[in-house]
Amino acid sequence: MRLKGRWSWMLVALVALAAANVAHVPAGDFAVREGPGGSVLPLGSGLHLRVPLYHRLYVYDSTPVVLDGPVDVVTKDHAGFKLPVRIAGRASASDVLTFHRGRSGREPRVYIEERLKAAVIAAARGFNADEILSPQIDRRLAPLVSADLITRGIADDGLIVSSPEPRVVFNAVVDYLRRRFPASARALAERSLVADPKEALYHAALGQVLEAEGKKDEAEQKYLEALYYDPTALEPMSRLYVFYQTTQDPARIMKLERLLEASLEKKKDSAIHHDWLGQVYLREGKYDKATMAFHTAVGLAPKEAQFQINLGGLEAKQGKVDDAIAAFQKALELKPDHPLALFNLGTAYALKGEMDKALEYFHRAERSGPPNHALFNSLAQAYVQKGQLDRAAEYLRRSLALRPDQPDRRETLKKLEAQIRKKA
Repeated sequence: MRLKGRWSWMLVALVALAAANVAHVPAGDFAVREGPGGSVLPLGSGLHLRVPLYHRLYVYDSTPVVLDGPVDVVTKDHAGFKLPVRIAGRASASDVLTFHRGRSGREPRVYIEERLKAAVIAAARGFNADEILSPQIDRRLAPLVSADLITRGIADDGLIVSSPEPRVVFNAVVDYLRRRFPASARALAERSLVADPKEALYHAALGQVLEAEGKKDEAEQKYLEALYYDPTALEPMSRLYVFYQTTQDPARIMKLERLLEASLEKKKDSAIHHDWLGQVYLREGKYDKATMAFHTAVGLAPKEAQFQINLGGLEAKQGKVDDAIAAFQKALELKPDHPLALFNLGTAYALKGEMDKALEYFHRAERSGPPNHALFNSLAQAYVQKGQLDRAAEYLRRSLALRPDQPDRRETLKKLEAQIRKKA
């Protein structure tokens, strides 16, 4: 009995020893066994010998890792945007040793996801933005991505590139124009518009191209077409706002008013549209409507300093100087070094005859923003009021250096210089 029990324990020990030395790789998976001195051996599914403390076994899951979403890419011509892609990658059984070495201790799924993104980024870098944003670009990118991945032991099921957001195309067109690539900008805008003729931002993109080419009337029509498809689109409305507000044609101002009102019928909570409409009402002398529009803009975007400044400008226009000062002060609470708020606050104090405060804010505006002939003229006028003619003449000279075509200021400077000489 004692002998039989001993054999039972020996049998159990042998089974345990065998279990410790045999590893199981599940069906469909594969593994790498590392031995002393860095020797490696690829293994398929099934049972495999592994000596504890002598071998290390790394089992790799064949379930694919899916990358499905936007990837930040930079193109050959240095445009940057998010490219929506879908690709699935997995460790390749035929290149398991390459994969094993490449992952350098990183968790396999993390490594695969990193390499999927990196392969897309590297492939996109070989094309210009207008190529990347063209239809069926995945046919050109996919072979490059696959070739990159397979050198790292990763197999993929093919790259799919989705159409990017229209704003990506619009921004790429604007970026091309900014960097003086007009042909590429036009090609991208036209091709996008052919692909989707009802997309407002594609019409706006072509409008930007036409405007850059000096074809203002044609650009205007494109912006109007954009608003036909999307009355709330900011990009075309912002350009039409500039076009019409800088004109002296009352009919165009009324047209701008109608466009903005139509936009707000579609989207009542757009602060910038209310602000633009307030500016139009202000120009038309409709102060009650302007007040309502500016207050609505401020209510919708209370942290936007510019809306407070515009409200203050309306108050000053109506002679409500204290209300204007309060609005400008609120703007400075939001953005303490805002040059326009500082300038307008200085102007408001000048209207009240408080020249020391006016000069304080004028000089803060001078330090906060680029040189400005209007600011220099206001400083000159304030120093005249203070009787400091030398300082007044100094700022008039600086104003004329920035903008020589000011005959009235030039005449004022001559008179000041004559008075200075007479005093001397």
